[in-house]
Amino acid sequence: MFPFSQSMSDTYPVLSVYLHKGPSLSAQLTDVLKPIKEQMADMEHDAAMSLRRDIDRICALKDRLDLETAPAVGIVACDGEGWFHMTSLPAAVDDQAVVGPKPYVRPLRASRPLPRTVAVVVDRRRAWVYDIDQGSTTLAHEITEDEVLKKNYGGWQGYAERTVRGHADVVARRHYQETAEAIFGLHKANPATYLAVGGHQADTDEFIATLHPYLRNLQIGSFVVDPRTATPSTIRAAVEPMVREADRASQLADIDRLLDQAHQGPRAVLGLAPCLVAANVRAVHELIVAGTFTKSGTVCDHCGWLARTGEICDACGQNTRAVDDLVAEIIETVLRDGGAARQVEVASRLDADGLGAALRFGLPESVV
Repeated sequence: MFPFSQSMSDTYPVLSVYLHKGPSLSAQLTDVLKPIKEQMADMEHDAAMSLRRDIDRICALKDRLDLETAPAVGIVACDGEGWFHMTSLPAAVDDQAVVGPKPYVRPLRASRPLPRTVAVVVDRRRAWVYDIDQGSTTLAHEITEDEVLKKNYGGWQGYAERTVRGHADVVARRHYQETAEAIFGLHKANPATYLAVGGHQADTDEFIATLHPYLRNLQIGSFVVDPRTATPSTIRAAVEPMVREADRASQLADIDRLLDQAHQGPRAVLGLAPCLVAANVRAVHELIVAGTFTKSGTVCDHCGWLARTGEICDACGQNTRAVDDLVAEIIETVLRDGGAARQVEVASRLDADGLGAALRFGLPESVV
């Protein structure tokens, strides 16, 4: 998140720019900034000069942007306030540039990485445990049969070890247990959502069957790979489609649960109008927005009241400010009041309503 994402400027325009990683980020930047430059003609001198300096500073980043390896970048700048920050984004966004009195952070909220995954490539003698998170694939543990034997078996003059060596199944089971302990240690240190198990199918099936229930609570998938030739890049290429599909299924399940709640009683609502009311009275527990759905509206910067129309705030009587993206304001209000908010990109039954919210308490029937 940008360090000044909740700040406002009463004097100078705040420029927010988002770019996905295309063949040439510099060319994309030129296109996205063109309409912003045209807006400068209607601004007061000091505001226009501040925006001009922001545009020049961002354009000076062209070489750096072309080298950017993240899927997307976000930039917020306001020279008059001394604000400038660029952040790498973990998922693609639509190219856009927005000028307003405060940073536009909805694309930043929507750009979320795939769920953190622990991937293990395993056979009956060796295992490699990888941590896949935020675009990186890191080898966390490498476990061999010899290390397992050394740790678990000594015996008088090595007699016990030589005996167990004749029982390949017992040794493999110990190896799998040691591997599972390494995975669990990684999960405890930084909880994962997904466990991907790779190798020859007979080995992956055998390993998954030995997992303790605390690891079976994770979403688990398997993929076929030759452990002798697997690399971090081939592992990631195999794992990412599995995780994307699991994440898609999870989003659809959450949406179905929200829709069921909305149809069963007053503790959930669908559509912009009731979600707007719920946000204003701090009733939203969890907000789900379908894609880039939005409508225009107004916001009162004095008390935070949101509305579809009106130059005067219904809550405090102060002047309101027109906004093109009212849903972005709802998201920020929900998060500020301690609720959860997220944007889903999967096509679903929520598309017809645009957004929905699970509530802390029911709303009067007259506003639902």
